[in-house]
Amino acid sequence: MVLLVDPGKTRMFQTKTNRSEAGYTLLELMVVLAIISMVVTAAPVIYERLIPSYRTRQFANDLADSLRAMRETARREGKVTQLSFDPKDGLLSSGSIQLNIPSGTSAEYVPDPTAQSAGSSSLMFFPTGASTGGTVKVQRNNLLVLVKVDWISGAVEVKQ
Repeated sequence: MVLLVDPGKTRMFQTKTNRSEAGYTLLELMVVLAIISMVVTAAPVIYERLIPSYRTRQFANDLADSLRAMRETARREGKVTQLSFDPKDGLLSSGSIQLNIPSGTSAEYVPDPTAQSAGSSSLMFFPTGASTGGTVKVQRNNLLVLVKVDWISGAVEVKQ
């Protein structure tokens, strides 16, 4: 029921709506249910594809956090900290820090060619805050995440 006010007159009057305007048709409801069923059917497939890439990004972020912690440990304790890299066992470690590389993901350390110790095969942080520098390439299928370490400042950044 709709209540209308006539601007020229002071009285109000009511109109009744048709039954066909009162709700949704069966066809409209079926279309909505079909759309919902397609979304529900596609969700597991989408979920299966997103989880591995999420784990790869999370591993790269955890690696960057661990490298920052190594840098701070080197500065605080006044001694060199070093990242041990074993791609065959799928393990990155340094002292008490240990990271497992997710299955299906590869991680490769590439030394910084401009650093003074460019020939080094490991990533080290010095008490001054500097490092040997380089990039850890974390890759899964088409996803490549770079964890870069500046050799002068020891700053760590993640690039996706």
